Amino acid sequence: MTVPRRRNTSQVKVALLVCTGTFFAMGFFAYVCYRGLEWWYSSTMSFQNTQVYLLSNDNFDHFLDTSEKDVLVTFYAPWCPYCRALKPELIKFAEQERRTVFCAAVDVTESELLALRYHIESLPTILWFRKGDKEHPVTFKSRNRDLAGLVALMKENT
Repeated sequence: MTVPRRRNTSQVKVALLVCTGTFFAMGFFAYVCYRGLEWWYSSTMSFQNTQVYLLSNDNFDHFLDTSEKDVLVTFYAPWCPYCRALKPELIKFAEQERRTVFCAAVDVTESELLALRYHIESLPTILWFRKGDKEHPVTFKSRNRDLAGLVALMKENT
């Protein structure tokens, strides 16, 4: 019969310290990443101080019913890289064409009913609503999602 070997207590203490430090570092890293992503998502899709109106389930119908112009609506999600790439082009378009058309954006993560209502299957989806007609929007199908493409969509539908 063999006698179990007694472990060196200093080796056990070192192993515990290493494990504790590793778990602490992993938790801290995860927290920093989460906070960083939260800040990045919140800051990248803000339309404050622009000509782009933010619409939701609550104000969408009223905005389209009372609009004096056609409305270009972009359905986006804050986590979508293609939506973030479209944002500066949309802001430029809204500034350039503010006398002709209203530009609006709908966050589908907060307004799921609108996404279901208009059958939004990919992001970003750009819909053109003619004045007074919110039931039959024109879908922007071009791959050219820049200022020139948005202007071309406007010229086709006005």
